[in-house]
Amino acid sequence: MKLRPARQIVSWKERKRDNSSFANSTTKISYHPMKYTEIKHSSHHHTLLLKLAKTPYICDGCKELGFGTCFQCEACNFDLHKECALPNSHPSSHPLLKKCQFDFYESKGDRFCDACAHALKGYMYQCSNGVHDLHPSCLNLETKLRSEGVTLRLVDRAPSRCLKCDRREISKRVSGWAYVSSHGKYCYHVTCVKKMILDKWEEGYFVEKGDVFDPSGLAMQSIVTNQDIGVHGGRSSSSSKVRKYVNMAFIVLKLIISSIFGSPIDGISALIQPLLFGNQ
Repeated sequence: MKLRPARQIVSWKERKRDNSSFANSTTKISYHPMKYTEIKHSSHHHTLLLKLAKTPYICDGCKELGFGTCFQCEACNFDLHKECALPNSHPSSHPLLKKCQFDFYESKGDRFCDACAHALKGYMYQCSNGVHDLHPSCLNLETKLRSEGVTLRLVDRAPSRCLKCDRREISKRVSGWAYVSSHGKYCYHVTCVKKMILDKWEEGYFVEKGDVFDPSGLAMQSIVTNQDIGVHGGRSSSSSKVRKYVNMAFIVLKLIISSIFGSPIDGISALIQPLLFGNQ
């Protein structure tokens, strides 16, 4: 028998009466002190169940791409990131913006995310002084990532040129957050890695096959090219030095993609590894 949480209904308004960003919210959730497996949300008329999405989806809250576990109504093809379905009921902070307190809003007009520089088209967090804005998923980015001997830290300005776009800043308006390795050799803007995956999704790269993603799509096009990892012309791709560089870049990108999209590292690895190394 599959257990479900107790059916006590608690509204965000009841949980945070003095928070103006929640004062007009009618979202209701099935509350359990440990976890949520189903919710009632004001944005949809059916109960949403916590499920592992079989295909990538566009979140109906923040309008951003999502992978893996989400709150879902399969009958209506309606999906919400977990962080969009269950926003923080208290003002939140982020280590890169320590002096700011962020409140959740369903929309705040024409704004751009400080982390990824994407337009904010739906659910978002805004600081109390109205200067800084973040997607719910960007607010939850890990500040430090470690795996297989690689350590990455999240910074509010790239200390060196991004290996994808070859720039330090995204634009004059937004510098863009970046992940940089401890030795400084690998540096990627959050938005560049995000766009890398989004572009492949729009091309039809991620194809459902049973209950897993099949790395096929457009024949065997690589999701991560030599240019994406900073390997350009003039160097032999067969050299051991370049091979080592590519192997390390794969680990770096795997970590960043996992942090951005909230997908398990093993799942991300299965998606991009055959393609990354298939074109070397």
